[in-house]
Amino acid sequence: MELKLKMPKGRAARSPVQDEPLPAMLEPREWKVFLGFAASIIVCLALAVIVPFVSDYTWYQSFNLMLLPLMGMGVYGYVVHSRWILLAIASAATVIAIVFLPWGTVETILVVFGFEGAAVAADMIQRLVFFRILRTIEFVNGRDRSSPLELLALYLFGIPKGLDTRRIDMEEGIRRKGVPVREIANRILLALFFCMFIWMFMFADQNYSEFTSGSVDAVFIAMGYIAVAVLSLSAFETLDVRIETDHGGFRLYDGLMGTMSRIIIPLALATVLLAIVLWKDPFVLVSIAMSIVVMLAMVVIASELYYGYLESTTVKAIQRARREFMPSGICSSLGGDVPSLSDAPPGTPRRDPSTCFDPVQVRKN
Repeated sequence: MELKLKMPKGRAARSPVQDEPLPAMLEPREWKVFLGFAASIIVCLALAVIVPFVSDYTWYQSFNLMLLPLMGMGVYGYVVHSRWILLAIASAATVIAIVFLPWGTVETILVVFGFEGAAVAADMIQRLVFFRILRTIEFVNGRDRSSPLELLALYLFGIPKGLDTRRIDMEEGIRRKGVPVREIANRILLALFFCMFIWMFMFADQNYSEFTSGSVDAVFIAMGYIAVAVLSLSAFETLDVRIETDHGGFRLYDGLMGTMSRIIIPLALATVLLAIVLWKDPFVLVSIAMSIVVMLAMVVIASELYYGYLESTTVKAIQRARREFMPSGICSSLGGDVPSLSDAPPGTPRRDPSTCFDPVQVRKN
């Protein structure tokens, strides 16, 4: 019998490690809540597109339906953490706004339910995608050709093509000393990237004005979902997830921020160009200023809620799952001066690093 190790050819070749199940980071109850959240987004978005065609409501008015999923997650956050007094206050404030301040209902719900909902939704999404992203990155440079998802990971995290992505490491835990100002600042910078697309749309849409019912509220609701998006990857910075190299480590979150910073400059220029070419109403600039204030409030307060009572549980769950999903093995330190490899007894068989994680093909003579 002869053992022959070969590099897989083409994108179809997969390692058995890639087919192992991912750790379950959401409890069954959380899975149901998350699926309900995702389904409600799809339904509300579909209704937001359909309603203007069958009624007199504008697209901006129908988009206000997108507030409901965030509100639902806010209610879930209050209930699951037994904050009944806050839930009662939030519910009373919502009823008062609907009855006496209908023009401020969206803003009221964003304040009393939106901050909580954004933090809870981002926490669930983060636990759901964390190890999926790591698995994609771990094998991104392991084959001759990469899948579209792997190429996207290479681009978004700015991973150099020749980097050995199998050597992923992270901190064992975190110790907070006050508010993580730097991390919140990074969330704000990332949120500005997404805001650019909203602002470009505002300039391009000739119907956007102060006389268009629901236009400002729709922008405010979009800021809530931007807060969810930027918080969903915060664990990569918190745990300092990195690809180890012989000369240090490549931090994934730094790579992501680097990619965003390279995109945001031409995106900002495109926004300014649209503003010059399609300038029609000073109200657009007023709306942009208000959206910045709302974005800052959403990101900062949702971040504080996440760091205050969600982060520690999530980090512990990630570390517990990591010990099962990513145990330290022989392939985790290939190419470096690591005692576990270099101090092996003389004559110990060595495996070719290029074949690590690849299937073993057995051929009989």
